[in-house]
Amino acid sequence: MVYAITLFALAFVTQSLMLWAWSMALGFYFGLTEGAERALVRDLAAPAERGTAFGWFHMLVGTAAIPAGLLLGGLWAIYGVKTAFLVSSGLAFLATAGFWQWVQIRPHNSSPRN
Repeated sequence: MVYAITLFALAFVTQSLMLWAWSMALGFYFGLTEGAERALVRDLAAPAERGTAFGWFHMLVGTAAIPAGLLLGGLWAIYGVKTAFLVSSGLAFLATAGFWQWVQIRPHNSSPRN
């Protein structure tokens, strides 16, 4: 949600100070979450398969960045910065909603439901 909110805010930036502030917020978000993403990959992969898991992780992230960048740049060029960031924010919100719809978080000491 932090990512979606930050992108939404960037759509309405009108002053350079606002651009700096929201860009810094986005940078902090990436800085605080990237390590957790890599730790999750490490935790989910078997020790002998960690190199392969990280390879797949970075390949998928990089491959997803290409159409994402093309979409943002295309929307920006055709419809303007506001539309580009609003669409990006909407997609981030949908991804978050999908995550919460399909993933259940349980305490470590509880057993999975049957």
